[in-house]
Amino acid sequence: MNKIKIVAVILIVITTLVHAERLAVLKENFSTPFMVFDKEYIYIGDKVTLSINIYSRKDLSFIKTFGGKGEGPAQFMWIHSIQVDRDFVYVSGSAKFSIFSKPGKLKKEIRLNPNSGKYMKLGPNFVSESFSDPETSSEYYEKINLLGENGKKIKEIYSTPITPIRTYNTPKQDFLLVSDFVEYAVNNQELYLGNTIKGFYFIVFNENGDKVSEINLPYEKRPIKADEKEEYISRFAHWHGEAIKKRFNFLFPEFFPAFETFSIADDRIYVFLHNPHPMTIKEQQTVILDLQGKLLKQIAAPLPLDAAFTISDGKFYYLTDNEDTEMWELHAIKIDI
Repeated sequence: MNKIKIVAVILIVITTLVHAERLAVLKENFSTPFMVFDKEYIYIGDKVTLSINIYSRKDLSFIKTFGGKGEGPAQFMWIHSIQVDRDFVYVSGSAKFSIFSKPGKLKKEIRLNPNSGKYMKLGPNFVSESFSDPETSSEYYEKINLLGENGKKIKEIYSTPITPIRTYNTPKQDFLLVSDFVEYAVNNQELYLGNTIKGFYFIVFNENGDKVSEINLPYEKRPIKADEKEEYISRFAHWHGEAIKKRFNFLFPEFFPAFETFSIADDRIYVFLHNPHPMTIKEQQTVILDLQGKLLKQIAAPLPLDAAFTISDGKFYYLTDNEDTEMWELHAIKIDI
């Protein structure tokens, strides 16, 4: 098998998607939004206000807002993710996991270990991540744990040594701006875990935390060039302000990791590759696999730099702030596989 290049395909020809269709102009304002689609609803969360807006999927009309910043019921000090299944909305916050009805009514909250996070519903159980204490261990480990309905740990299902992103030196902190990572997503009661430390690699677990399968594809490593490092620093400053450059000493590995992140939708694995020129090339290179790891296609989606996006029913949906009108707009790009 030919190797997958992380910024240019050699297995197949890249398909550049057509330009987006604008679906709606939203009256509501956001700071740092993220989106999740359901068959009936659209959930748009804001990582600054920690509130979640609900819209009708049918006509894109606003329904209500729930959540908000705080430590009380249905409030959050941080939101990692929103997960939606047939019956409920699950919000992974800081040290708690909140379960809402689809229309946004709080049903249950589970208090959890403050040293863990990234909670997701997996069958009758949950999964979360935790980290080893760097002061008591010579290596820094990320661990994926299976939790019961009460939030208590059932077992550890995965563990890997990782490199910390930050090193707390003074007066300027080291910050690894491009790094390998471990990430996971739930699909059809199975947990898909991606680990770029091991390459273009995924491992699949069932709802009991037992290994089901692995996906390990060959790929061609690509060195990170000096001008590309500068673009990544510029992108970071674009999100956090120019003053952030004075706080950190930015570090980079020799090579780009195999991919930047991934998502699962429509029984497909969408693997998002690193864009070496994020400030000048507004495209999201994406490798599409079936659930067994077979390569289906590689596409380039023309997405704005600061767009929040998700995938549903064969389309990229993205939300971006129109600088001319100062209104948030929802767009869609069809994905042909």
